[in-house]
Amino acid sequence: MRHQDTPIKTYSGFVPTIGLEIHCRLNAKSKLFCGCPNSYGDTPNTNVCPVCLGLPGALPRLNKTVVEKAMLFAFAVDGHVAEKSEFSRKQYFYPDLPKGYQITQFEYPYCLGGKLLVSNRLCVDLERVHIEEDAGKNIHLDDASAVDLNRAGSALIEIVTKPQIHSPEDAAATFRFVYDIVRAIGVCDGNLEEGSLRCDLNVSLAKEGATELGTRTEVKNLNSFRNLEKACNYEIMRHVDTLLSGEKIIQQTVGFDASTGKTFTQRLKEDSDDYRYFPDPDLNELEIDSAWKEETRAKLPMLPHEVERNLIEVDGVSSEYAGILKDKKSLYSLYIACRKNTNPVMPQKLLPELAKWLCTDIQKLSSQELDDGVEQNQLTLQTDLGSSKKCKNSWNISHICELLLQLNSGKISARAGKKVLARMWDTGQDPSIIIQEEGLLKQTDTGSILKIVKETLDAEQQATLDFLQGNQKSFGFLMGESMKRGRGSLDPQVLRRVLQEELDARNAAST
Repeated sequence: MRHQDTPIKTYSGFVPTIGLEIHCRLNAKSKLFCGCPNSYGDTPNTNVCPVCLGLPGALPRLNKTVVEKAMLFAFAVDGHVAEKSEFSRKQYFYPDLPKGYQITQFEYPYCLGGKLLVSNRLCVDLERVHIEEDAGKNIHLDDASAVDLNRAGSALIEIVTKPQIHSPEDAAATFRFVYDIVRAIGVCDGNLEEGSLRCDLNVSLAKEGATELGTRTEVKNLNSFRNLEKACNYEIMRHVDTLLSGEKIIQQTVGFDASTGKTFTQRLKEDSDDYRYFPDPDLNELEIDSAWKEETRAKLPMLPHEVERNLIEVDGVSSEYAGILKDKKSLYSLYIACRKNTNPVMPQKLLPELAKWLCTDIQKLSSQELDDGVEQNQLTLQTDLGSSKKCKNSWNISHICELLLQLNSGKISARAGKKVLARMWDTGQDPSIIIQEEGLLKQTDTGSILKIVKETLDAEQQATLDFLQGNQKSFGFLMGESMKRGRGSLDPQVLRRVLQEELDARNAAST
């Protein structure tokens, strides 16, 4: 539901209402009802057995790990986990469904209710979350079609929102919010391209002020935030054009062609009666007692929006860097490791600076995009604080903390810090050793700095003359050139004073 002060956008006098059905493939090692590997990219039709192929006499056996991962999501969205739930058979016939039915939860799902706190202005209530098995995959070639059943029987949870969303932007934001949650709690890798997370979109339009929803259409299998928003926009405008022309909306299931930005009809009206649901006779009720619930709830980590809020309100991190850390698991893991470091201790006041360096220079040096689907281990951390081993292309948390302390003490400049950081990444050396070997300690001796200033002014005669003739911008250039000659080790405040005095002296001598 939207915040009451947030207006709902209308389209030619019509209000769109949107609901989402998000399918999340759980990252258990094996499938929902058999021991076949749950892995992507293997040779087609090799991860199959009599159970997931639906051969006569084969009986399903529920995977306990799947249930625990499903419970984790329910707790993350504050849903109610039922003590008893039931599996049903959903009948339909398609080449990628070898049994001719899908085992799912219909009348009695494992989770009812819940909410998605998408933003300060948008909270979307959940109708339900249920466990079901995935179908296989149809592969359409130029002159033929094939089917890969490796995916058949993999475990999904389907997350069904209430029809409370009223714009394409909010629909995409809601999908993104679920993506963030499932990755943060570790139940799904969130790989959109591989179909680990995909979304069905339900759209209807009604006259502004109407109490009943209009006829809906469903857009199937959207696997990117951008395509979800585009498909939603297209369907809204298609509905508007149809209604304004005096025609009726036909309830149907449609696909979305990303290349054209348009939807196309797949099949007409479809309701629950069409699937002839009935309880699966081969499976008992799923019973989840309070002890199992509490044991699983204790494994729930901090959620992304909670991480962001703590970074801002407790650690004083800027909203910009808090947002990056919230989205980048590798960077956040490194942040937490440095925050907890004891040798040396990372002071509370330096946490905003730590976040800044992590989100800028450290991320850049790591040569990682750290975007959708990147796993935590793609930033190597050295956490053995007692080890003196030097490791290239990894981050030793003690070294990062030591560098920030050196910067905070004023012993080295920010420019020198960048140089030290780059060498730390390349060699794994201690920052103190690098600072000493490179001669990067800030020089505060006036005599030494004056010598460098004079060399700079003599070498940059035109810039010096420009300044003496009133061009103040040349001062910054001369500062930079002096700092280069000092290899970034000159104390900026002392350098500024000495440079100004020497320029004043030369100006007086010329007059």
